[in-house]
Amino acid sequence: MIWPFENDTSAITKKLAKKSLQSEKRRDLMVVIAVALAAFLICFTGIVSNSLAQMQRKKDNTDRHSTINVDSINISVICWV
Repeated sequence: MIWPFENDTSAITKKLAKKSLQSEKRRDLMVVIAVALAAFLICFTGIVSNSLAQMQRKKDNTDRHSTINVDSINISVICWV
Protein backbone atom coordinates (compact mmCIF):
# COMPACT_ATOMS: atom_id res chain seq x y z
CA MET A 1 0.00 0.00 0.00
CA ILE A 2 1.31 3.44 -0.92
CA TRP A 3 0.67 6.18 1.58
CA PRO A 4 -0.35 9.59 0.30
CA PHE A 5 2.84 11.18 1.62
CA GLU A 6 5.21 8.64 0.02
CA ASN A 7 6.79 9.30 -3.35
CA ASP A 8 7.19 6.53 -5.88
CA THR A 9 10.66 7.21 -7.32
CA SER A 10 11.31 3.82 -8.92
CA ALA A 11 10.65 5.03 -12.47
CA ILE A 12 12.95 8.02 -12.05
CA THR A 13 15.64 5.86 -10.44
CA LYS A 14 15.54 3.38 -13.34
CA LYS A 15 15.71 6.21 -15.87
CA LEU A 16 18.71 7.81 -14.14
CA ALA A 17 20.51 4.47 -13.87
CA LYS A 18 19.92 3.74 -17.55
CA LYS A 19 21.22 7.15 -18.63
CA SER A 20 24.21 6.81 -16.35
CA LEU A 21 25.16 3.45 -17.88
CA GLN A 22 24.72 4.78 -21.40
CA SER A 23 26.75 7.93 -20.82
CA GLU A 24 29.67 6.20 -19.08
CA LYS A 25 30.33 3.39 -21.57
CA ARG A 26 33.95 4.39 -22.08
CA ARG A 27 34.67 4.36 -18.36
CA ASP A 28 32.95 0.98 -17.97
CA LEU A 29 34.97 -0.42 -20.86
CA MET A 30 38.19 0.80 -19.25
CA VAL A 31 37.19 -0.83 -15.95
CA VAL A 32 36.55 -4.15 -17.71
CA ILE A 33 39.89 -3.92 -19.52
CA ALA A 34 41.71 -3.08 -16.27
CA VAL A 35 40.15 -6.01 -14.42
CA ALA A 36 40.93 -8.40 -17.28
CA LEU A 37 44.54 -7.18 -17.44
CA ALA A 38 44.96 -7.55 -13.69
CA ALA A 39 43.58 -11.10 -13.79
CA PHE A 40 45.88 -11.96 -16.70
CA LEU A 41 48.95 -10.57 -14.91
CA ILE A 42 48.15 -12.48 -11.72
CA CYS A 43 47.72 -15.74 -13.65
CA PHE A 44 50.85 -15.09 -15.72
CA THR A 45 52.91 -14.43 -12.59
CA GLY A 46 51.69 -17.68 -11.05
CA ILE A 47 52.49 -19.67 -14.18
CA VAL A 48 55.98 -18.18 -14.48
CA SER A 49 56.81 -18.73 -10.81
CA ASN A 50 55.54 -22.32 -10.99
CA SER A 51 57.60 -22.94 -14.12
CA LEU A 52 60.74 -21.52 -12.52
CA ALA A 53 60.19 -23.65 -9.42
CA GLN A 54 59.82 -26.78 -11.55
CA MET A 55 62.97 -25.96 -13.49
CA GLN A 56 64.87 -25.43 -10.24
CA ARG A 57 63.62 -28.75 -8.81
CA LYS A 58 64.59 -30.53 -12.03
CA LYS A 59 68.05 -28.96 -11.92
CA ASP A 60 68.49 -29.93 -8.27
CA ASN A 61 67.47 -33.52 -8.99
CA THR A 62 69.89 -33.85 -11.91
CA ASP A 63 72.71 -32.37 -9.82
CA ARG A 64 72.19 -34.93 -7.06
CA HIS A 65 71.71 -37.97 -9.25
CA SER A 66 74.45 -39.11 -11.58
CA THR A 67 75.04 -42.36 -13.42
CA ILE A 68 78.43 -44.04 -13.70
CA ASN A 69 78.98 -46.50 -16.52
CA VAL A 70 81.64 -49.11 -15.73
CA ASP A 71 82.01 -52.02 -18.18
CA SER A 72 78.32 -51.93 -19.23
CA ILE A 73 77.15 -51.83 -15.60
CA ASN A 74 75.09 -48.79 -14.67
CA ILE A 75 75.66 -47.55 -11.15
CA SER A 76 73.40 -44.79 -9.93
CA VAL A 77 74.84 -42.49 -7.31
CA ILE A 78 72.69 -40.07 -5.38
CA CYS A 79 74.55 -37.31 -3.63
CA TRP A 80 72.63 -35.86 -0.69
CA VAL A 81 73.62 -32.30 -0.11
